Amino acid sequence: MKELTYETIDPITREEAEEMLRSGDTELITYGLLRASYHVEDWRWVQSECLNLLDSQDKHLQYIGAICLSHIARVHGKLDLALVEPELKKLEGDIEIGSQIEMVLEDLEMFVTGN
Repeated sequence: MKELTYETIDPITREEAEEMLRSGDTELITYGLLRASYHVEDWRWVQSECLNLLDSQDKHLQYIGAICLSHIARVHGKLDLALVEPELKKLEGDIEIGSQIEMVLEDLEMFVTGN
């Protein structure tokens, strides 16, 4: 899995994010979803895109999907836990990303205040 470094998360529109997410380029998908998780107000749409990445065969994209769910929880204070938690729990035992998934689940407990 590629190591992430801190960068400023610039604003993005949903339309710009959609274009990046459909690009097929891992780096564009990563930055598109990160930017969307912070700046797109339609958190349900961003949540859906995160859940789509959890099904990826690419561990990096699975990780990004999970981390962005954590960002949505922190920024918006909302997620549909009935949808999100079961999908994250499927990855808890994964050797490569399981420990990160556990941290995301902890973040959800801490930051999700309602829908």
